[in-house]
Order: sequence, then C-alpha cells, then structure tokens
Amino acid sequence: MPLLVRWGQDWADIVRLAQVTGHACATYNADIVGQAILGAIHQVAAEGARSLRGREEVLDNLTRFLVRALKP
Repeated sequence: MPLLVRWGQDWADIVRLAQVTGHACATYNADIVGQAILGAIHQVAAEGARSLRGREEVLDNLTRFLVRALKP
C-alpha cells in the first residue's frame, strides 16, 4: 500500500474517532475526508515552500480551516 494512501487512512481513523466522540460532523464519510485532509496537507506544504511563507502561518491557517470544516 502506498505511504500516502496509508496516511490518508490514518487521518480517516482520527476523523472516525472524532465523530464518535462528537467532535466532528457525523455525516461525513471518514475515508473520503481522511484523503482530503492528506491532500490539503500535501498541497499546502508545496504552496508554502513555493511562496516562502512561514511554517507557522501555513500550519495555523490549515489547522483553523480543517477544525472549522469538521465541526459538528
């Protein structure tokens, strides 16, 4: 199994746990969202490097975006 697919599955497991505990929207398909999170991380890392944005700014923005997107 490719590493990126496995990493997406790991994110899906985290989303599933958050759904069970009421910390994430329960109507999302965790497998799809896990892969979407991985894609967001991958793309933002590339954009951050290309644009020379600071790591803290990139992580802060992505984290806030994902937390809000997953809210129940």
